[in-house]
Amino acid sequence: YDTAFQLTAYGEPCDPCIDVEKYVLDKDGNWVDADEQDEAVDIAICKDVTFKIVIKNCGDVDLTDIVVKDKMHDSLKFINGDPEPDEWYYEEPFYYLDWYIPGPLPVGEEIEIYVTAHVEGPECSYDFNYVLVEANGCDEIVRDEDYAWVHAHDRAKAFNTPILDFLQSHSNMFPLLQMLLQQLGLF
Repeated sequence: YDTAFQLTAYGEPCDPCIDVEKYVLDKDGNWVDADEQDEAVDIAICKDVTFKIVIKNCGDVDLTDIVVKDKMHDSLKFINGDPEPDEWYYEEPFYYLDWYIPGPLPVGEEIEIYVTAHVEGPECSYDFNYVLVEANGCDEIVRDEDYAWVHAHDRAKAFNTPILDFLQSHSNMFPLLQMLLQQLGLF
């Protein structure tokens, strides 16, 4: 890393920095930082998964022209984003999502982006969602990247769906069974 700092227009040191973290929502509603395959969050096939991208200005100058590029394997079928991506497309075997944020992103501030995908499988696959973020600060491009991993498993398909639908809509009738299904990740 270059230790010679640029100067702002006011003659002050300029040290731009951007940090991105990617999280995946687990079945208990917790955001998990699963950035390695061995930390993958279990998600049942045929269920939806939500990812959260947190972009933070960790430097000492406002950032502009923020470009967010998200990529995920088609075993995770893109459903939507919040905010919606400026552009998204599918090119086998990946979905590509792009956002452009003109900024400025003030020092210490964050931006959050949410991405929802449907877990297609195959069973026992380990699938990643990758993000790369670039921004401009003091006419210097700063960048960071992160991953979030999920492990697709077969529980959603193995259980009889009409029975599961009935139990979900009448959960107060079977509290013990509801607790068991929650522990198994089916509810």
